[in-house]
Amino acid sequence: MNVSKLENGTVVQTWRDVETTDEFRVKYGLYGAEYSATPEGVGPGHVVNDKGEYSIPAVKVTPEQITEERNRRITAGFKFEGHIFQADPESLANITGAATAAIGALVAGQSGEDVNWIDPKAPFVWLASDNTQVPMSPLTVVAFGNAAMAHKSRHIHAARVLKDMSPIPQSFADDKYWGGA
Repeated sequence: MNVSKLENGTVVQTWRDVETTDEFRVKYGLYGAEYSATPEGVGPGHVVNDKGEYSIPAVKVTPEQITEERNRRITAGFKFEGHIFQADPESLANITGAATAAIGALVAGQSGEDVNWIDPKAPFVWLASDNTQVPMSPLTVVAFGNAAMAHKSRHIHAARVLKDMSPIPQSFADDKYWGGA
């Protein structure tokens, strides 16, 4: 048996070295309704309900935790044409810049399928997360930029749905809440 001190239905202190409340009162000289016998395993932080049942309340999930998970998932990268590519903020900015350059090349009349669109002597390549060099034509780079944008957008929208839930589920990091994101 334990003896615990309760304040507003919450255990704030527990003594495990006594067998009865009488022994507790003699040993510690503490008296009052706030001291009561509690089951083994009950300790600070537990709450008691109207039925005398003890539990540890769930910690409230904050929108900031959802934002952290969203950012973690975005920066984990995305798959494009069989490769995984980085999607940290700097990588996304570089992808956007490359897509803009590819659109400029297409507008200027460059062939959409020519991988030598930047330098006639060497193909334009992008490094995948495993450092594989992936040749890309202007049309491929535009599609790559769109895939990066879609990757980030899916995570932003999935996070918004989670933040709008009340309460936010404790299991918010489970893949089921992030869909195909």
